[in-house]
Amino acid sequence: MKKKKRIIIIGGGLSGLSAALYLAVKGYPVIILEKNKYVGGQLRRIQKKGFTFHIGADMITMPETLSDLFACANKKMEDYLTLVPLDPQWRMFFPDGVTIDITNHFSQSFDHENRQFLSRALFDQYFNLCKHFYESMQQNIQSSSFQTFLTQQFKQLFDRNYKRNIHETHHLFLDEPHIKQIFDLFPMLESLPANQASPLLLYTVYSQLHLGLYYIKDGSYRLIEALVQILYELGVEIRTEAEVCKILTECFEVVGIELTDGTQLPADVILSSIDPQSTYKHLLCDFSQTPKILKKWDQNEPSLSGHFLLLGINNVYQELLHHNYFLTKNPEQELHFLFDKKEPAPDPTVYVGVSSCTDPHHAPSGKQNLLIFSHVPTLQEGESWEKYRKPFYASYRLKVISKLEKMGLHHLERNIDWEVEITPTELKEYLGSAGGSIYGIRSKKHHNLPFHSFKANKIHFLYFIGGSVSYGHHIPMILLSNKKISEQIERDIQTSP
Repeated sequence: MKKKKRIIIIGGGLSGLSAALYLAVKGYPVIILEKNKYVGGQLRRIQKKGFTFHIGADMITMPETLSDLFACANKKMEDYLTLVPLDPQWRMFFPDGVTIDITNHFSQSFDHENRQFLSRALFDQYFNLCKHFYESMQQNIQSSSFQTFLTQQFKQLFDRNYKRNIHETHHLFLDEPHIKQIFDLFPMLESLPANQASPLLLYTVYSQLHLGLYYIKDGSYRLIEALVQILYELGVEIRTEAEVCKILTECFEVVGIELTDGTQLPADVILSSIDPQSTYKHLLCDFSQTPKILKKWDQNEPSLSGHFLLLGINNVYQELLHHNYFLTKNPEQELHFLFDKKEPAPDPTVYVGVSSCTDPHHAPSGKQNLLIFSHVPTLQEGESWEKYRKPFYASYRLKVISKLEKMGLHHLERNIDWEVEITPTELKEYLGSAGGSIYGIRSKKHHNLPFHSFKANKIHFLYFIGGSVSYGHHIPMILLSNKKISEQIERDIQTSP
C-alpha cells in the first residue's frame, strides 16, 4: 500500500483552506502555511469602535457550491452558515441622477420613472444568451480533464457567439446607455474591461439574476471560521506567521519548503496560493529553469488592485442598500486610465457596501459601516501608493469622498467617526501578490476564461491555486476550481510511481 503523500499548501486564504478540505477528506496529511497572523487572505474581518467590516468577496451566487463544499466533509452548510437572500441585489447611482435597482426579476422591471430603458424582447434574447454561456461554463467545470476542457474551448472558437467581446454583445441587445453601463460592469468584477472580455463571462449575469444574490449572515469571514473548524477536525495543521521563502526541489520534483526562520518542512506535493509569476520569482529563484519560465510569463501582467476605505459613519444614509454602485460619467475614460495609462481614474466607479443594512449589529445604533472600494492599477516595480496621497489636492481618497458627496452622500467627510484606508501598498505586503493585485495575473493578449495552467512548468507535484488559475474570482468559482484541481492532483498521485 502506498504511503499517503505529504501535502503543503502555501497560503491560508479561501483557496488554500478549501483545497486543504478537498484533499484532507481523501486522507492526505495536509499542512497550511500562512505568513500573516490570521488566515483568510482577502477575506478579512476588522472591528473597531462598534463597527464591523468584512473585506473580500461579499456577494454569494450559486449557493449550491457552498453546500457541496461542506457535503464533501459530511457536514451540512446550515449547521455553520446562514445565507440571506438580497433583493434588490444592487442599487446603481448615475451621475445624471438616475437610480436603478438590480432585482431578482430585473427582466420584468423595464419602466423607471416613466422611462423605457430597454426592449423586453431584446433583453429576453440577451438573457437566453447569458444562460447559454452559463451552461457552457458548467460543461467546462464538469469536464473530466484539462485536455477535455481545452477541446471544449477549441470548439467554442467556431461558435459565433464567442467571436464578440462583451461590449460588442451588449451593443447588439442593450441600446439604453444606463443599462449597457450596468451590464458592462459585470466583467469588471473579474478585472476585465467589457471590450476585452470573453462573452463566456456573461455566465455571471445569468447566475446572479436567475439564481439570486446572497449574503453570509455575520459576514463572509464566517466561512473562513467554519472551514478552519472543520479542518482542525480532519487533522489539518494550520500554521500562521509562517512565511515560506523557498520551495525546495530535487531532480525537477518538489521535496519541501523553507521558512524565513530557517525551518525546513518535507513535502511530496505543494500547492501555492501565490500567483505563478511571483512563485517562480521569489520562491524558486534557485531553480535552474526559472529564468526561462519567467521569460514566458512576460506576456502576462498583474490584474487590477483595489483601494478601500472603511468608514464608521455617524449617520444613516437611507438611500443606501447593502450593495451600491456609484458609476462614472465617462466609462471609456475610466478604462483608458486603468488599463492603458495604468493610473487611477479621475472619475472612478465606486462600490459602497453597507453590511449593517442586513446585519444591524455591524454598526452602533444610528450609525453605518461603509466599505468603499474602487479599482486602481497594480503598483509598478519600485512604485508606492504614497504619490496618490500627497499633495492634498491630488489625494485619491479625497477624490472618492468628494464624488460620493456630490452624488448624494451629503457631508460624508464630516460624518466620519472612524476610518481605515487600505491601498495597493498594504495589499502587496499582506497578500504577497504582484503589485498588490487582488485578481492574480492575466494575459496581455488573451482574455478568454480560464485560465493559466494550474500545473507548474518543469516541476512535478507543484500546483497553483487562487485567482490566477480559477474560473472566476468570486467564491463559487474559486471553490469549483479548487475542487477540479484537487481531483487532478489525486489522479496524478495515483498514477505516479
